[in-house]
Amino acid sequence: MPRWLLAQAQGMEQVALSIGNNDYKDAAQLVNAGRDAKLMHDTFGRLGARSELCTNLNGVGLNKAVGDFIRKIQGREIGVAWFFFSGHGAALEGKSLLLGTDVSLRSQEELKKSGFDLDRLKGMLAQVKPRISVVIIDACRNNPFQTRGLERGDKGIVPKAWDGTLVAYSTAEYTKALDWPQKSNGPYAAALSAALTDSHARGLEDAFRAASDQVFAQTGHQQTPGYYSDLRSQVWLEAGKVSLRALPQTQLAQQAGGAARSLAMTSYRADLPLDDRYIGTPVAEWAETMYRLEIGVPRMDRFEAAQAMARARQGNAADRDLCIAGLLLEAGNRGQGIEKNRGQAAKFYERAALRGYVPAQTLLGELAYARQDYAQSYKWLSVASRSGYGRPLLDLAQLTGEGLGTAQDPQKAAQLLLESFKSIPGLAAPGK
Repeated sequence: MPRWLLAQAQGMEQVALSIGNNDYKDAAQLVNAGRDAKLMHDTFGRLGARSELCTNLNGVGLNKAVGDFIRKIQGREIGVAWFFFSGHGAALEGKSLLLGTDVSLRSQEELKKSGFDLDRLKGMLAQVKPRISVVIIDACRNNPFQTRGLERGDKGIVPKAWDGTLVAYSTAEYTKALDWPQKSNGPYAAALSAALTDSHARGLEDAFRAASDQVFAQTGHQQTPGYYSDLRSQVWLEAGKVSLRALPQTQLAQQAGGAARSLAMTSYRADLPLDDRYIGTPVAEWAETMYRLEIGVPRMDRFEAAQAMARARQGNAADRDLCIAGLLLEAGNRGQGIEKNRGQAAKFYERAALRGYVPAQTLLGELAYARQDYAQSYKWLSVASRSGYGRPLLDLAQLTGEGLGTAQDPQKAAQLLLESFKSIPGLAAPGK
């Protein structure tokens, strides 16, 4: 009996669509996109899915393939819907586009017309309602018309997840995915296929996390995969089989309890090997620490500032000292004998941020915003918001409201703003 039919008989049907585009007419030719799609097509089949493989689709073919995929789900009780795309991707004006082989790069208008918008896939899946959707994009996340450094309006393929989905990207915002022509498959598809079919039992997110870490290491940190997840069931992988388990009510309550906590719990980037030494620190302690830092540092005299900088330069510098040095350098003060150096300030903040120090994560995110590096700002403020501290939540609300470093979403911005208010002592009490 075919695996997909066996899975259907066991009460959980899976469907999959894998698309690989190599032969672009107006963009760089790719080598491994078609082979990567074939590998993932075989992988989904091994997991029990009824899988379809399509290669070298033009814009019309891309739309038709997605439409046929959605019709396979409509009116059926689908357990998992898998979607994989390997090829060229682009982003313009907040739109995340998958590109058919006939796409034109002569103008941004032509690109927008011929690219397949991920928002369309989101809407189509929302209508047919599979229990779980897994959308995997193995494509670049940059702007093909960009000729200089990042600009305010250039978002890259933006992170998007919606209820019941896991959306995975083979590389970070604003960056390119490696084709690896010297290998038979690209780094991400190879790592993900192995992780999904590993003989050891693991959760779906664990598999994506393992694949992301492997690619990050194998490519010498050139490619940074990650994912965004809003799953409402636990997907379990074991010996080539997929099963769904209901999440415990306590976990569902935690996910529903705050927009920022849900965001932080269900997003991952391979370049953030964070320490957990500060987990459980009360929010009030972070607020007090930040207050004392920002009040005390400007009042330091020249001798105190020099001592603080000396401590921060030591290899075993305390996280608080690293933040003090960062604040000194970020502002610059001739009376303290400190010249402004934002680049060095970011390096001091990052050392403490990677160890999980929330004030450093917050300050690093805010500094990145000031330098118009919105991807880094969103990344670090998202990490800082895991603590429940209100300041990074407030900053995230601004980024989300303006659509900088992430998709513009006024509703989520309002939720983040409300969550930041709730972190103020006393405001969470009934009646407040």
